[in-house]
Amino acid sequence: TVDLLGKLSRGAKDTALDNTIKTSTGGFGPLYDALEYGGTKVSAFDRSYRFNYTLSNAPFFEDNCSPTTVVQYPFVYDLEIAIEDLDGVSLLATPLVEKVDMSRVTSGTFILPEATASVPRGSYTISKSLSVDREALASYADAYVARLQDANDACYISPEEVSNLPVLSFEGCFMTCSECEAALLSDYGSKSQYVTTQVEAYDYSSLSHLSAIELEEEKTRLAAVFAIQWDALIRACNAPCQEGVLDGGAPSDVVSSSSLSCSISHSILRNDMKPLGQYGAYRGAVYNDQTTGGSGIIENSSVLSIFSRSNELISTRTSSGKHNSWRNPRHEAHDPAPSGSGVYTSGHYYTEDGQISYIKVKQLITTRIVAGQPTEEITYDPMLIEGAVVRESADREY
Repeated sequence: TVDLLGKLSRGAKDTALDNTIKTSTGGFGPLYDALEYGGTKVSAFDRSYRFNYTLSNAPFFEDNCSPTTVVQYPFVYDLEIAIEDLDGVSLLATPLVEKVDMSRVTSGTFILPEATASVPRGSYTISKSLSVDREALASYADAYVARLQDANDACYISPEEVSNLPVLSFEGCFMTCSECEAALLSDYGSKSQYVTTQVEAYDYSSLSHLSAIELEEEKTRLAAVFAIQWDALIRACNAPCQEGVLDGGAPSDVVSSSSLSCSISHSILRNDMKPLGQYGAYRGAVYNDQTTGGSGIIENSSVLSIFSRSNELISTRTSSGKHNSWRNPRHEAHDPAPSGSGVYTSGHYYTEDGQISYIKVKQLITTRIVAGQPTEEITYDPMLIEGAVVRESADREY
């Protein structure tokens, strides 16, 4: 199983670290109203893949327009999923196009029926688009405005009561998210101090028609709004990082391992383990050597090479004193944790989509006469080590 969207956890919301891109369809100007994914995958063999998709969210947006009235607007989305070959031909038996009304699903979770695609060997593309339904949102906007203007409705607001809040703004250039948050605290002290400062600085001249009691009620409502503004500023400071923030109930170690800094370290480590990395041995011919005037061979030290079974890297050492090498892979997501004290033997290499990766070899059958009888000897090119497992594919390749 492979999570194509790369979520921090199964129930995680959209973040800057996953593979889903927040974008605008243009239906509502520059406002973000869609989450999209697109990728190209490679299948080593002709095979069928099963695709599953779930969507979780609250069923309604709730407008508490008065102390006793709550108006609910169901979340409605347009979902489209396409799986195509490189010529743009769909590999699905039926198109995956759904209108998702979250008020009609069970427990706030929409489950798309499992889809199967017959994928030929080679490259294919997968795309997903989840966007806000335009017709539903337009009808909600019309209904919302109508209630505001209806003097007999509980959500009615008199034009005399409408006044502008101060613009929410906070400027600065910060190297880290923590610097941004620290600057915000330096300017205002704390959330409560921010709220008090904004309430005191507010221009109440347009509310002169209110009685003293009504004015105090208005100040209470303003304090609640400014508290929300403070939370929005804190979120804006931390939005580029998403580090250390628990999302969708993910354990803290999951979030930490998926953070930006850990992703960079993980990328550096992978590069170090490549054949030309500092922990990857290689042999190379050197021509026009300026020292000898001829050619020569250069080679990394086998002691520091993951590609040497006699390496002595600290990270490969087992409790028995033996060292793992490239012949003992363990994928952090697909293979079980080590058990025992010897070298690891339960792992595999994997393709990008999470399938076990195989190397194709050529089977060679040689007939020899032994003791007067013809005997077949089977070998492989390239040569295999003793005990290597060989399997025959559907197209009779090995």
